Amino acid sequence: MHPDPLTYDELLERTIAYGTAIRKADTTAVIAGPSSYGWWEYFYSTKDMLAGHRLRPDRRAHGDMPLLAWYLKKLAEHEKKTGIRVLDVLDVHIYPQADNVQMPDGADSSGGGATDKKTNDLRFRTTRSLWDREYVDESWIGEAVYLIPRMRELIDQNYPGLGFQIGEYNFGAEGHPAGAVALAEALGRFALGGVSHAFFWTYPQKPKPAYWAFRAYRNYDGRGGHFLERIVPTASPVGTSLFASRDANKAKWVLVALNFSDSHAVNADIALEGCGPARGVRSFVYTGEAPSMAQDSPVTEGSHVRAKLPPYSITVFEIATSPDGRK
Repeated sequence: MHPDPLTYDELLERTIAYGTAIRKADTTAVIAGPSSYGWWEYFYSTKDMLAGHRLRPDRRAHGDMPLLAWYLKKLAEHEKKTGIRVLDVLDVHIYPQADNVQMPDGADSSGGGATDKKTNDLRFRTTRSLWDREYVDESWIGEAVYLIPRMRELIDQNYPGLGFQIGEYNFGAEGHPAGAVALAEALGRFALGGVSHAFFWTYPQKPKPAYWAFRAYRNYDGRGGHFLERIVPTASPVGTSLFASRDANKAKWVLVALNFSDSHAVNADIALEGCGPARGVRSFVYTGEAPSMAQDSPVTEGSHVRAKLPPYSITVFEIATSPDGRK
């Protein structure tokens, strides 16, 4: 379909041509690109990859700049020269490359992968490639990926003001509770990192566990209850994650707590520091034992909420507080 390998210049030229046409047709359109498929394409063109990364003839011909850095720099220069912005959002893809986390190459779905304890633990660790500068990817990549902060820095250095999205992702095992927990972890990291859009491949089929990971953030009670608009920093012990959000008045909070253990429940004591006493709490728990999120009633004491997080579970807490200290 394409007789020659894609080059730096062709990618830029086609982006400008199509972006200009889109902008002319619809001035309000949000244009994303270039949809880099994975690790190597963040840094090299297809021409480079076919020639070999050590030779990288295309990259060397463009100041030896990594592909995305060069691409953003040139598009910023184009906007400055013409006054036309042809790209609004940087788009890249990420899939775990570690052994057995996903279906083998060539399979028709990215939602598989092994679900034994060893692979599930690896799956959970692999989600750290989204954000953790200290985590070295346990695959042929063998480097720290830290995708979200890496791409944020790339934008700040070369084309400030662009949004960032992940055009494809999937951490496997969407039919297993561990896959749901890994997906819920990724969704929380997207929120923390300010990812504007993220597109799951392919879609979370009900009643698979992956579906309930999305429900935890978007409709945990079946009545539209959802993660709120303001995210709040948290800290949690190893083996767990906690993502917290609040409303504008600091009167309502929605928290998502994850337990990555396959066999041990976690006695959670959530301290709502500076939030005032908890006046009402509901929780909704997904473990994979039933095709739904079960409602529970955590224990509250002042500004503390206590609950048991089952193994391989997603727990949503909906909390009303009195920020001014009133009972």
